[in-house]
Parts: sequence; structure tokens; C-alpha cells
Amino acid sequence: MQNIALEFKNVSFSYGSKEVLKDISFFIKQKSFSVLLGLNGAGKSTMFCLSNRLLNLQSGEIFIDGYSIKDYSNALKDIGIVFQEPTLDLDLTVKQNLYYYGSLKGLGFKQTLKSIENEIKKLELENVLDTQVRKLNGGHRRRVEILRALINEPKLLLLDEPTVGLDLKSRFDILNYVKELVNTNNISVLWITHLFDEMDENSFCSLNISKQDYRWHIASMESHIHATIYANIHEAKYIAFGMPIYTTAYTFEHDKIVFEDFFGKVTFGEISIYNPGDFSTWYKRNALEITKYLKESDNNIMVIKGIGTYVYDRDIHELVKKIAILENSCRLLSIKTSFE
Repeated sequence: MQNIALEFKNVSFSYGSKEVLKDISFFIKQKSFSVLLGLNGAGKSTMFCLSNRLLNLQSGEIFIDGYSIKDYSNALKDIGIVFQEPTLDLDLTVKQNLYYYGSLKGLGFKQTLKSIENEIKKLELENVLDTQVRKLNGGHRRRVEILRALINEPKLLLLDEPTVGLDLKSRFDILNYVKELVNTNNISVLWITHLFDEMDENSFCSLNISKQDYRWHIASMESHIHATIYANIHEAKYIAFGMPIYTTAYTFEHDKIVFEDFFGKVTFGEISIYNPGDFSTWYKRNALEITKYLKESDNNIMVIKGIGTYVYDRDIHELVKKIAILENSCRLLSIKTSFE
């Protein structure tokens, strides 16, 4: 298929007897920013490792820029990789790390820096090139890893959880920079993450799963709820259900969330926690009760004791923001309580 940067065709993979991928198919277009979103343990890193041949393909096919992954000398020659775990040599300077990686690609020192000179400026790393990596903060180290992946101008950039552990500003600075690469460098990007706020409505990867396994049936348990909301609430263009850890834990000991931080108070003020009653009959009642509650809600959000949170909105960015503010606010409330 033309204009395809990366394609999975009917890929399955197992670690021993444990199957983690089953008949997965998807593709990302050239010169596009695509996000692969999933919970920890969902198989994202396995797909990442299959894409760069750290794991051998067991079943199915993978193509990069039209080349089969089995033809690895051609398939992998124009890709850049950023791993989830840090891989810089802490005892070397930034420049030495770059030189070493460039030499692995057959480049001399001058060629290495020449291929990334514009990116060094954009990432504001000019003043740390001669600094030992261990003296850099987490955000700067991550920038260096992305810079290193851009040596020799790759066509495809693969990033596995590239912002894990960074503060909010560093996360979005890096995210916005990588998105801009698509436009300025005509590069294709696969951004792998478990963080919902790092994606938008234009960056979904569409996974075609022809054989529905147990994970499909578990996900489908909530589909009737979503269908009922869509049918009855016109504004519900996007719907999200999740079990944010701090929010869900907070529901066990409280009947309402009284926000004390600035963003929580301004956005929500106060949210009542819905008691679902008898759990054994919940799945018979949940679609109608959730839809009724959301229709009457002022902030399009429903926090259910011991179950999770439903949110809907016409704007996916607003939906993501509400989830993030809710979870961060409940985390602050939990920390505050621990000091009392």
C-alpha cells in the first residue's frame, strides 16, 4: 500500500503460553502523527519491540516504508527510536553520546552534528552539548534522547512512553515539538503512551481485530452504556469511562468531592459521588441510571462509588482536561488527608 509508513498485518505474539497480541492489524500514514494508546500491560511495548526487531516476529507481517521487517537492513535503515527506559551513557557528555550513536550509523562527527543542527537549536540544547549527561535534569535528558533518534534524518520515529516521569510542562513541550516534526521534517511518528491527555481526535491508530478474544468481551461489557448515552444525550460526541486510581479510591470513604485546589474548585466546585447500591444488579440498571444522571448533571461527569468515572463532551480536549483535573484534585485531597 502506498503512502504507508508502518503497517501491522494480522500480528500475534506470545511470551511462552501467555498471548499478548492476537491478530492485530493497523497502519500509520506517511508524514503523520499517530498515537497508540493503552493501559500498562496491554501490549504496546511488545508492538514497539516488534517494530524495531528487538523481538522476532512470530506470526503475521510488519512493513516499514514498504519493506518487510524480515528485510531488516532496508526496513530499519530510516527509523529513529526512543525507548521507554533511559539509554544515554551518563558518564559521557551530550555531544559524546551523539557522536557514538552517529558512528553506529556510519557518520563522522561533523556529519552527525550537521544532520541535527537545526534540532539542537529547537530543543535548546546548544549550551549543554559539552555537559555530562548525569548533570542534566530529566526533561533535558529526554530531549537528548529524541535528538539522538533524529540523527541522519529518519523517515519514521518510534517513541515508547517518551514522557513518563516528567513534569507536565516538560511532557507537553516534548509532545508539541515531536508533533511539529511531522510538519517541518516530513517525518512519520508513532507515539506510544498510556496517558490519555497525550492524544487528540486526529491521532488515533485504528486497530483491526478480526478474532475477538476475552479482552474484547470485557471491553464490550460497557458498550450498551455508551450506546444509551449517545442515543439520549445530543452533546455526547465523546464518551470516556475509566477507573482513575485516586478518584476511585476516594469514593470508598466519601459521599462527595469538595475540591480545595484552584483548578478543581473553578472547574467543578463540588461533585456528588453516586452510590450504585447492590452491585449484583448494577449491570441490569447501569445504562439507564448513568444516562439519567449525566443528562441532569451540570458538568457532564459522573463519579460512581467503587466503580469509576463517566465523562462526556463535544470537545475531546475538554473531556481529557476534566479527567486530568478530577484525578489530580483527588490525589491532592488524599495527600492532604494523610497529613491530618
